[in-house]
Amino acid sequence: MAARKKGPVFRVTGLPASQPNDALNERLKATISDNLSEEERSKLIISTDIVPSCYNEEESIALVEFQGGVPTFLSKLVADPLANWQVEMRDTDLNFDCHFFGFTQLYKPNPEAPVVAEYVVFLLGCKLLFAIPECYSRLLPVYCSLLIHRVVA
Repeated sequence: MAARKKGPVFRVTGLPASQPNDALNERLKATISDNLSEEERSKLIISTDIVPSCYNEEESIALVEFQGGVPTFLSKLVADPLANWQVEMRDTDLNFDCHFFGFTQLYKPNPEAPVVAEYVVFLLGCKLLFAIPECYSRLLPVYCSLLIHRVVA
């Protein structure tokens, strides 16, 4: 059996955390479907996963994967990865992007697992392995930070 080819993954912000994940998934998929062409509806397989926001307890984030191609309405995000696309889902404004700036939880934590630490911050000295313009050399060394929102056992 051939391994399934991964499709592009987009982040969707602005989902209300006050609603159950199942309801959010249904509404999100309906909103996406409303923006697809008839051909895309029959061709694309859409997978969604709702995860908590790392910044706001009142907001959830969705990770949306499209197998079979990129929908036309999101194709500008692939051409310009720094762009975003906004749409209304009933009374909620959603924002699609593929740049994942900021912290985004990529999986749902097990609610039964005990929380070991609320925040863990690592500061690492990073070295650039490529040439940069001289005017930026005063910015070195570059410090990278990694924030893990919740660490579970």
